[in-house]
Amino acid sequence: MTFTYDDENEPYYTEQTYQQGVTADKYIQLYELLQKNEDGKWAADYDDPRWETILDYLTVDEMANMIGTGNFNTVKIDRIGKPATIDPDGPAGFTNFMGDPSVHDTCFYVSECVVGATWNKQLAHGMGVMIGIEGLAGYTNGDGRTYSGWYAPAVNIHRSPFSGRNWEYYSEDPLLTGLMGASVVQGANSKGVYTYVKHLVLNDQETNRDANGLVTWADEQTMREIYLKPVEIIVKQADTKGIMSSFNRIGNVWTGGSYTLLTDVLRKEWGFVGMVITDYSVQNAYMPPNQMIRAGGDLYLTQGYLPSTTGSTVNSTHLAAMRQAVKNILYVVTNSNAMNGKGEGIVYRYAMPYWQIGLIALNVVMWLLVVLIGVIRIRKTKKKHPIQ
Repeated sequence: MTFTYDDENEPYYTEQTYQQGVTADKYIQLYELLQKNEDGKWAADYDDPRWETILDYLTVDEMANMIGTGNFNTVKIDRIGKPATIDPDGPAGFTNFMGDPSVHDTCFYVSECVVGATWNKQLAHGMGVMIGIEGLAGYTNGDGRTYSGWYAPAVNIHRSPFSGRNWEYYSEDPLLTGLMGASVVQGANSKGVYTYVKHLVLNDQETNRDANGLVTWADEQTMREIYLKPVEIIVKQADTKGIMSSFNRIGNVWTGGSYTLLTDVLRKEWGFVGMVITDYSVQNAYMPPNQMIRAGGDLYLTQGYLPSTTGSTVNSTHLAAMRQAVKNILYVVTNSNAMNGKGEGIVYRYAMPYWQIGLIALNVVMWLLVVLIGVIRIRKTKKKHPIQ
């Protein structure tokens, strides 16, 4: 699905024109949108008219790069004061497969099955708070950035005892799943960590899940009463700012490209305000980013920039979808711990700390000395015992 043109009968169609890459003597910075709300907390208003001005600053390539580079992070744009973020996986804490060098000294918590079995919302909330505190501590082995996003909690249903990922989910009961998940989200949010609640929806089988878009079938009543219910509870009670869509299709439509799911139900009916990321993909053919942004998705979870996000023809509809996606990403990040300490004159520089550079240099010198000593000893041995 290349979207070289758009049907005027589609709900996302528009003919409004935009001008991108607008320059200014002084660019509005994201931190300037933060104001104290009625609760005494600093927050950016989604309806602030200055968002449109900020979006005008950005080039099409910058927006495409932000949308198409969502590999456990969001990218930085210095011109508007947008910091890069680290957004680790998964439901048992900032684990990220425990092999990512940017995730360091974090806890591996119990599985959601155990949390769900407690039926204890206060305990679940406490887990979320603890993870939020870890997020504030951040990348202690590197550049000191906070962990701002979290690919969790996972709230799919134990549809079968043989599901390949039941350990990530709370229960076979949608109400219990929703209430426990909402408590965790509220705890993490209290420390400025935004949560990508996953996977939306009917993601209850691992076999063939990501190969060609597993086709799942269910009627609307079943979906609303069982499979959508946990996410609905979390959106309405915990105000999550992130959602992860899923690999599978509902009928023949990929969930991450379903306007009905992501816009009509999630945003318009439930009132979700935030960003939607895909599940991990190396741009599977059935998961086109152009379809994603038109449906209401915002961020593509992949390791590289997706040039196709710009489309072969950047028409008004495509540009409007890109701007909406970028606005959602910027809004969520601005209301997170990523903005701690940000202000006028701050320049974002992400680099290895000096102590770590020194340690690496010391290790290199020591290895060179070992090699040098070995070479000297070998030469001495050859002199004492020359080969006849």
